[in-house]
Amino acid sequence: MKSQGYCSRADAEGTDLAIRYDRYKRKADRLNKKLKTQRLRRAIKDFHDSVYIEEVNRQFNGIKPSDVIVPPTI
Repeated sequence: MKSQGYCSRADAEGTDLAIRYDRYKRKADRLNKKLKTQRLRRAIKDFHDSVYIEEVNRQFNGIKPSDVIVPPTI
C-alpha cells in the first residue's frame, strides 16, 4: 500500500487496493486459525497417546500412580 501512495489501510479506504488487501488478510487469518487448530489437535492427541502408555508402563513395572497421596509420617 505504501508503494501506491497510502500511509495506512485507513487512507486507502474505498479503493480497489483496500478491497484486495482485506480479501488477502481474511485468507491469511483463516489459514492462521486453521494451522493453529491443527497444531493444537495434534498436540492434544500426542499428549493423550503418550500419557496413557507411560502410565500403563509404570503400573506394569510396579510403580504406583503418581496422583496417589501418601499420608505424612509423624
